[in-house]
Amino acid sequence: MFTPLENHADLYLKAELAVDAIKAKVKELKEQQALAQAEMDTAEKAIRDSLTESEYVTDTFTIKYSASRALYIADVNAIPKEFQITAVTPDKRAILIAMKEGPVAGVSISDDKLLTISKNA
Repeated sequence: MFTPLENHADLYLKAELAVDAIKAKVKELKEQQALAQAEMDTAEKAIRDSLTESEYVTDTFTIKYSASRALYIADVNAIPKEFQITAVTPDKRAILIAMKEGPVAGVSISDDKLLTISKNA
């Protein structure tokens, strides 16, 4: 029988294992997705290279092209600034170095404690 604190520690470790298992599944699914996408791309290229008419009809398949417009960016650096979205990513390493000299606006340091749980035999 666990104490309430031990119950939380046990729950934490079980959840940590579940998170690790889910991360592994996500990685595997992303790899499978990439393989499936590559197969689709290969098949589509073969179809595009083989299809001579705008429509191909058999008892099994109907393959056709429809009109489509897409925006392709050839050179992202040539796009005028008014059509760009800029994301700000703080340089934490540079901020920490600067904070040795004094405070940096909009930044504070948190001295939280890192939680470590291990199950003893």
